[in-house]
Amino acid sequence: MPSDQRLAENSGDDRVPVLWMLGEGSFINVRAVQPQDEAEMIRFHESLSERTVYFRYFHLLQLRRRTEHERLSRICASDPARDMVLIAKDDEGSIVAVARLSLEENSDEAEFAVLVADAWQHHGIGTILLRTLLWRAREQGLNRVFGLVHPENVPMQRMCRHVGLDVSYSIEQEAYVAECVFANSPPPRTECHLRSGW
Repeated sequence: MPSDQRLAENSGDDRVPVLWMLGEGSFINVRAVQPQDEAEMIRFHESLSERTVYFRYFHLLQLRRRTEHERLSRICASDPARDMVLIAKDDEGSIVAVARLSLEENSDEAEFAVLVADAWQHHGIGTILLRTLLWRAREQGLNRVFGLVHPENVPMQRMCRHVGLDVSYSIEQEAYVAECVFANSPPPRTECHLRSGW
């Protein structure tokens, strides 16, 4: 049995939380981000170490910049026709991870990114979120999903391979490119359906 186990079926509304049990028995709720999550997103970013920030953004994007109202309001009220932003919350209601799938302009491709709080890394949350994004991209008829992974972020490289992505180093990007071309790939290994919008 996989370390993550689906406990509730999504009702068709991305805003409805889906409950997951992690391998060690703790629970998280996964749902689409909403405008009222902005304050909790600030607290999430305040919890991140410099190393985690560096691996995600490839430079030390300052907390002030990451938590600017203009930036977070765009993320929390993102256009569902272009972006899918998922959050994972612990049983106390705190955001512990954020994942995003962004459509490339005039394309059938989308870029993913996953960010997990330090205290919750290596618990399978990133895997759950990434699999969910892949399923949603496949349902939407996209051809390719890709993400850039920092060369030193070995756990992220392993996670991408674990869910079935091809991972290779790009000299041009100076990073690993993790990608799935759906015409050439089976579905992700765990069924995840988020049916309305992105």
